[in-house]
Amino acid sequence: MYERKIMLDQAYSRRQFLGLAGGLASIVGLGLVGCGGSNTSDAADKGSAAAAAESVSGEVTYDGASSFQALVEAAAEKFMDANPDVSISGSGNGSGKGLTAVAAGTVTIGNSDVFAETKLEADQVKNLVDHEVAVVGMGPVVSKNVKVDDLSLEQLKGIFSGQITNFNESGKKINAKNADFEYAVAAFRVAKGFGVSFGILPYTNVGYNYTSSTPGSDVLSTTYSNSYYGEGGLHQVYVGLGYQLFKGFSLGANISYLWGSYDKTVTNSYSDSYAKTIQKVYSASVTNYKLDFGVQYAFAVDKKNEFTLGATYSPGHDIGGKPSCVVTSTNPTTSTPETAPYSLKDGLKIPTAVGAGLAWNNANRIKLGVDYSFQKWSGIGFPVYVVNNQVPAYVMNNDYYSDRHKINVGGDFCGDENNRSFLKRLHFRAGASYATPYYKINGQDGPSEISVSAGLGIPIMNSYNNRSMLNISGQWVRTSAKNFIKENTFRINIGLTFNERWFMKWKVD
Repeated sequence: MYERKIMLDQAYSRRQFLGLAGGLASIVGLGLVGCGGSNTSDAADKGSAAAAAESVSGEVTYDGASSFQALVEAAAEKFMDANPDVSISGSGNGSGKGLTAVAAGTVTIGNSDVFAETKLEADQVKNLVDHEVAVVGMGPVVSKNVKVDDLSLEQLKGIFSGQITNFNESGKKINAKNADFEYAVAAFRVAKGFGVSFGILPYTNVGYNYTSSTPGSDVLSTTYSNSYYGEGGLHQVYVGLGYQLFKGFSLGANISYLWGSYDKTVTNSYSDSYAKTIQKVYSASVTNYKLDFGVQYAFAVDKKNEFTLGATYSPGHDIGGKPSCVVTSTNPTTSTPETAPYSLKDGLKIPTAVGAGLAWNNANRIKLGVDYSFQKWSGIGFPVYVVNNQVPAYVMNNDYYSDRHKINVGGDFCGDENNRSFLKRLHFRAGASYATPYYKINGQDGPSEISVSAGLGIPIMNSYNNRSMLNISGQWVRTSAKNFIKENTFRINIGLTFNERWFMKWKVD
C-alpha cells in the first residue's frame, strides 16, 4: 500500500486507518506484516475504534489492486463508523492504476500487490511511502491420482503465476517438423575444355518462434514475457563457367543474383493489464549480387590413386537492404498504439570468404575428403535498436559478429559401380563438420555447430547408363553455447543426381 509523502500533513491520521485495516486482516486470516512507523498512537496499535474517535475529518481516496479490495472496504467502513466526518472512497482497478494514480496525486492511497519500482520511474517512487499491509499464504492441493512426490518453491511460484502449465515444462522440450525444397543445380560441357553450371539454392534462412517468461521476485509480482518470431531469408540463383587450362588444372567463376527479405518481431508484454506492450519489428529486403572464384588441380600418383586440391574465394561487399525497425508501444487501457519508425540506408553486408580442400580417390571405390573454410565476419556491423540515456536510436553494432571457421570431413565407399550385384553398386557415405560461432549475444559468443551425417547413393538403372543416383541421407546437427538455448536438429535429405547423356552429339552415317 503506497501513499504520497506530500499528503502527510492532512488533518486525519492515515496510520489509524491502516491500523484498523491491519486488525481486520488478522480476522480474515491474512498475516499482518506491518503498518509502518514507530510513531503510531497507542490507539492505532490496538486497533481501537474508541481511540480512533479523536477529532478526525477529511476525505481519503484510493485505487489499485483488487486482490485486497474487500479488506480495504471493510476497514474503511469500520473507520467511517467511528469517524462520521471522514469520507473514504475508491475502487480496485488494478495495481498499475493504483500506483499511477497515487504518483500523480489523484488519489491518497494506491493499493498494489507489486513493487512500485516495476511500474514507475525512480523519481516517482521516491515521493511514495510503502506500507506493507498483508501477505498471502497458499497451500498446494494435489489429487491423490496425480503422482507428484515433491515440488520446489520455484515450481510453486511458476504454477501460481501461470508460467508452468505442464510439469514437463521444467525441462522444456519442443519438437518442430518442417520440410522444403532446398536446391537444384545442373552442369554440362559446352565445348572442349569448357563447362557450364547453373542452379538455384538458398543463401540464408530465418525461421523461429519462441517465448521466454520471467516471474517477479515474489509470488505476487508481475511476470514479463518476451516473444520472438522470425521468418524469411535470401535466395540465390547462379551461373558458372569452368575452363581447363591444361590436364588436371581448372579455373572457374560463379556470378549469383541474391534476393529475398526477412521479418523479425520481438514483443515485450507484462501480466499486469496496465503495463504497456512494446513490440519491435525488424525487416529488410535485398536484391544484389555475389561472386565466387575457384581453382582446382587433380593429379594421379598411380593407376588407382588420384588426389585433388582446390581453393575458393568470395569477396565481401555491401548488399544494401535498407534495414528498418518499427517500435510500437500500446497502452492497454486505451488500446492506442504509439509508433516510431527507424531505418538505415546501408546496413547489410556479406563477408569475404576463402576455402581450401583435399580429396583422395582410390579407383572410384573409396573417396575421402577434407576442406576448411573461413568467413571474415569481424568488423561487419549489424543494425540494432538501442536506448542510451532514454534516447532511442537505430544504429550499427560493429561488435556483433566474429570470424567463422568451419572444417568438414567425409567419405564415400562403393564396392564396384560396374558390378551386376545391386548391393555392390550402392554408395555408402558418412561425414562430419564443426563450425565456430560467428555472432555474439550480449557480448558473449553464440552457438557453435557440430554435425554428423550418413546416407546411401542408390544407382538408377536404365537403358542409357547406370550413373544417375538417388541420394538419401540423415543428418544430426547440434548448436549450443554456454548459458544459451541448445538446439538439436535431425534432417532427412532426399536428392536426385541425373547423369544422363542428354547432350551427346549423335552422328548418322
